[in-house]
Amino acid sequence: MHPEDVPLITEWRHAYDKEIFGSQNLPEIRQRSAARAEALVHSGRGRILELGGLPVAMTAFNAVLPEMVQVGGVYTPPGQRSRGFARRAVALHLAEAHEDGVQEAILFAAGTAAIRAYQKLGFQRIGDYRIVEFSEPVTVRGG
Repeated sequence: MHPEDVPLITEWRHAYDKEIFGSQNLPEIRQRSAARAEALVHSGRGRILELGGLPVAMTAFNAVLPEMVQVGGVYTPPGQRSRGFARRAVALHLAEAHEDGVQEAILFAAGTAAIRAYQKLGFQRIGDYRIVEFSEPVTVRGG
């Protein structure tokens, strides 16, 4: 990913947040998507898969340790889905990380199609999770 990719990544992040989290199309949500896109590009942890010069999928590492990564931010625009692009993007990104010594990867999948794609890469299901995104900040106080 390069600085000139930020507008595309912003759109994809925004679409991802709406689809996965049910986020609203509000200025502050779009602003958050833009900030996340800028941070991702700056981090060097994201990749875009292109086919004939057309961006078709993206992937990122949310966390990186010397021998382990957490895959996240995987997105394929609706018109490009069911063609293996996300799976290919993740596989290539993991191969690159493997060359740098990474031996393990973990990820969270939101849907059955994603689960099937990741299983084809060798991932195994180890549990379930839920994400809760509060519309207002919540303060938790110890007792």
